Amino acid sequence: MKQQVIKDLLRIASEVHTIADQLHLVDGQFLMPEIVCLCGSGRFIDTFHEWEEKLTLEGKIVLTIFINTTKRDACDLEESADKAAKETRRKRMLDELHFRKIDLADQVLVLDVDNYIGESTSNEIEYATRKGKVINYLSKMAVGDE
Repeated sequence: MKQQVIKDLLRIASEVHTIADQLHLVDGQFLMPEIVCLCGSGRFIDTFHEWEEKLTLEGKIVLTIFINTTKRDACDLEESADKAAKETRRKRMLDELHFRKIDLADQVLVLDVDNYIGESTSNEIEYATRKGKVINYLSKMAVGDE
């Protein structure tokens, strides 16, 4: 039992040390990692996953979409008026939640694959601009940055 506790403590200490190595120290104090909010069309969900991984491995906190409202099953095309209204409310709620993620972020990265920016993404960019957030665009990044 004691040996297992010691092994667990050593493992946890090793993980903490690894995390600490990735965070920056200034005057002996840890800096809060940069928070990046990803914005873009859910049709490019693979790009969201790629950038979430890339930025996380750079030691950044990444806020992204979780529920993709872009993809819809073929059977959803014939939905009832009640179901459509419910879906509209759900989309509105998720959009509002994404605005709160922008509020938390230090910067926004717009994943404008093939320069595509839809209505929701345009609204997010407008909101981030009003909030004074740094906004970067995937399409304007140097090839070496990707």
